[in-house]
Amino acid sequence: MYEKEMKCVETSQAVGEVDNGERPGVERPAAMAAVAMSMAGAGLLGWWVWAFRPLHQQMWMVPASLVMFGTPIVVLFSSIFATM
Repeated sequence: MYEKEMKCVETSQAVGEVDNGERPGVERPAAMAAVAMSMAGAGLLGWWVWAFRPLHQQMWMVPASLVMFGTPIVVLFSSIFATM
């Protein structure tokens, strides 16, 4: 009876464990969303430079766009390096 239970415990997989031998990594849709968010932040910063910088208006766009640009890159790299 105990041997059968031990077999089940030995062969069970942990939650999220990959069975086909591949390393778990960043999911492709999550990586694409991070890149899209980063590009949106860069676009927002570019728009601010083009339209509002000469007049020093809409200054809230600078920190917002830098956060939108930088945060997804940090999250993407940290999730990639966490799986190595």
